[in-house]
Amino acid sequence: MASCAACTATRSALLSSSCRAIHSRTITSSASSSTSSTAGAAAAAAKARGPLRPSPPSPASGSCRALSCAASMPASSGSISIVQLHPAASLLAPCQGATANAKASGGTHHHSGAPGFLLASTAALLAASSLNIVAASTPSPIGGATVATTTTAAPVSKPAGDGGGGGAGGGGGGPSTDASAVPAAVAVSTSRAKEDVQRYEDALAKDPYQVSKSAEQGVRWTMEDTYTVANGGHFAAVFDGHGGSGVSGMLRDHVHRLYSKALYQRHGEETQKSALDGMQVDDDEDSEDASPSAPSVPSIDTHIASIRAALKRIEREAMRHDHFEYQGSTAVCVLVSVGKDGERTLVSANVGDSRAILCRGRKAVNLTRDHKPSDEREKARIRSMGEDVQWDPYGEIYRVKDLSLSRAIGDRFAKPVVSSEAEIGCVPVEDEDEFFLLASDGLWDVMTSQEVVDFVHEMLECPTQSVKTKKGKIVLTPEFRRRKMARFVAHEALERGSADNVCVILVWLKKEKK
Repeated sequence: MASCAACTATRSALLSSSCRAIHSRTITSSASSSTSSTAGAAAAAAKARGPLRPSPPSPASGSCRALSCAASMPASSGSISIVQLHPAASLLAPCQGATANAKASGGTHHHSGAPGFLLASTAALLAASSLNIVAASTPSPIGGATVATTTTAAPVSKPAGDGGGGGAGGGGGGPSTDASAVPAAVAVSTSRAKEDVQRYEDALAKDPYQVSKSAEQGVRWTMEDTYTVANGGHFAAVFDGHGGSGVSGMLRDHVHRLYSKALYQRHGEETQKSALDGMQVDDDEDSEDASPSAPSVPSIDTHIASIRAALKRIEREAMRHDHFEYQGSTAVCVLVSVGKDGERTLVSANVGDSRAILCRGRKAVNLTRDHKPSDEREKARIRSMGEDVQWDPYGEIYRVKDLSLSRAIGDRFAKPVVSSEAEIGCVPVEDEDEFFLLASDGLWDVMTSQEVVDFVHEMLECPTQSVKTKKGKIVLTPEFRRRKMARFVAHEALERGSADNVCVILVWLKKEKK
């Protein structure tokens, strides 16, 4: 550089031309060495890991692009974590990857305004960076889509003979990423998780239960009760809204979809863990049972975690909207978990004072507990939070935060005293079990669980063979009675003076005898 200054001072055309040529070659060589050193390490790591998804074109100067990493969804959450990375990593981490992962897991991908997340990147940043940027392809938590993620690789001590070209003057080699280090069984099990769950749900739909359902507005001005039935009656839920039908409608529209998506993710994690455990079996032992090639079914724990995640996801969404400040809903869900040997288990999840019951040998078995301020356990929980319940002499009921229930989805004004935590129950299905029934409190306000079971049997065994209506004569066949039973129950509640909406779902666990 001193020679260049001298050339400029003397203005010698020949010397100046020579210096410029030497100077240009020096800078070009230095930049090429620095760039090729870093790019060589990235290329070596990329070659070991396999082909990468192409990055989108670099944005215009002065513009910003999102740099985010979609982390695995926790068991109790459906959100997407945003991880801050080195600025140079933005060259290898396309925003589309995080967006695809967020959509697949039911979350929302946000473009943050924080400098650590949104920044303009150029090739000079990568060349000047002293960190090794390793790009990898990871499977999406739900749906099996490949999502590009980027991490900063910390320096590691490498054993003798390990590739990478590290050391003084080397190419800054990173950790070994030999593709053979990933067990084939784990890769196969992860890719088959969604396929197994889809096969499982298809099998349920092909062997449906007979379902009877009814929703009656009654004497109310509005109808706020909703319900959903899916998987051939293996999934049923009732939602009793209050303050409006917004939250109950959101539950009806999304709870089963979110439950299914969470089931894909959690069953994939469960299958992957089983495959890893199978890799630890000694070679001389028979490890064929650990092979992911055999179709698997979700465990009961997986069903429980999935329904919890679905309800929590809707609760978070309700908390985001001001118009749900004074709107809420109960949620009672019952799903039939079928094991690989055909064993059945009723898994119930309840938030609020709707109820699910099971008819076992003509006896009523409560599958859920009503979450009311009068309940001793709920009363103790409320008082532990510094609140208390109040007696309403007009309605002759206990209230908390002016609500007649102690748990609900929504009701932002009453949180956290009015909890949204679902209470889970599991009951194995036995031979004497006839049906399970879910209903809003419009039924339970006027009938007990046992009275409902007795009424169902009374209607089944009624000697009347036909009735005359305005539309003509109706023959009361056993099949007709079973199909219309939910309506019979709802109308009986209204006849007994129920002043609320009444929603009833009845699922017959036993096939009709021919």
